[in-house]
Amino acid sequence: MAQGNREVILDRKQAVMLGSGVVLALVLVFVLGVLFGRNMADRKGAKDQSRTAEAALAVEQPKPVPAATVETSAAATGETAIKQKIEQQKVPAPKIEKNATVTKPGKPPAAPTKEAAKPATTAKPAASAQPPAKPAPTTGATAKPAAAKETAPATTKSGPVIQVAAFPDKASAEELTAKLKASKWPAFTQKVEIPGKGTFYRVCLGPYANLEQAKKALVIFKSKEPKYQDAFVRR
Repeated sequence: MAQGNREVILDRKQAVMLGSGVVLALVLVFVLGVLFGRNMADRKGAKDQSRTAEAALAVEQPKPVPAATVETSAAATGETAIKQKIEQQKVPAPKIEKNATVTKPGKPPAAPTKEAAKPATTAKPAASAQPPAKPAPTTGATAKPAAAKETAPATTKSGPVIQVAAFPDKASAEELTAKLKASKWPAFTQKVEIPGKGTFYRVCLGPYANLEQAKKALVIFKSKEPKYQDAFVRR
């Protein structure tokens, strides 16, 4: 009895389920393929890193310098130092002047020539040389020092003055006088002889017409120049 062909007829619901199963199987195969590929890539990367590390370790390390080379350099340095010490201890050769005659051993010194035997002629003094100037004769009157022109003329007692300071040396007095003049004060230097003490130079302001005017000027001076509080009126 012959068996005939059977036709499989699926309804719509069964077709949908079959298609869903096929799609799910394909997605599962794709996911498994991706995971497998990543796993293989990770293994390959690990192998490459291990190979790079091995290659780095396989680099030839610098060879140590043999001890013989170090000893040789040290010996050369020691020989150089010894040579320098020997050269320093050598006695320097005497310097030979240009005009000095060098005599070789075994030969008598050369006899002086006729020109050398002649005495050297002394140079005659120049005829045009003028005799030293004679000092000018001094007269009985002595010249006044130039510094006397710088100081103000000694005041005749025509009025009182303000004494600012007194110095035993003239330079200090003139210096203070110049400072006061620069500040528009009527300053001058007065030379006095004090018995038992010697010569002093007073720095004064004035003279003024009367004692009252001098006192007023003293008050003004001390207010504008506070460092000269020892100033006083002298008649």
